[in-house]
Amino acid sequence: MHHFSVRKIGMKNMLKRYFTSCPHALRREILKEFEYVNGVVLDVGCGKGGPAKMLSEKCNYIIGVDISNVFDKSKISANLDFLQADALSLPFRDESFDAAVSFDVIEHVQNDLKFLREIRRVLKRGGKLLLETPNRNRLSLKLKSLVKPIKYSMILGPNCIHLREYMEEELEEKLMIVGFKNIRIRGVWLGLRGRF
Repeated sequence: MHHFSVRKIGMKNMLKRYFTSCPHALRREILKEFEYVNGVVLDVGCGKGGPAKMLSEKCNYIIGVDISNVFDKSKISANLDFLQADALSLPFRDESFDAAVSFDVIEHVQNDLKFLREIRRVLKRGGKLLLETPNRNRLSLKLKSLVKPIKYSMILGPNCIHLREYMEEELEEKLMIVGFKNIRIRGVWLGLRGRF
């Protein structure tokens, strides 16, 4: 298992976590499950804007924010916009968004609790959060650890440094600290669909 994501849904701040070893392929599947949001969505750490573009058809309006300015401007449309901003200090009022998404970002952020608190701050009461991040307990990392110990910060490629990765319990604890509750898990292992 490679990645997991957390989804906050409904008034009780319910969370759903997904596991996958094929994050890009499963990302589409996860986004398909994202119910239509009759309101405004925030994509935190949107990068070039792929998920934001996919979600633009499932909401009234979506804003992608990223600390870098790599957003593909051709994706901007009547209901999709981009703003260069730091996720640790989002330039929005409290309770501005009906939903938020963040794919593969939290593992790069120095202060993960501040990151989660900022997202929580800008979400309306009962808003949704879909969060995806690598699972530290994935098979590929276990196999690598047989050759040499895994140490963080882990350099995975040019401009790709994971300051940390989470096991299920660790991420759950972080989310609970900032107020998320009621966690359910659905797994996809080794790229194969199925429940374990």
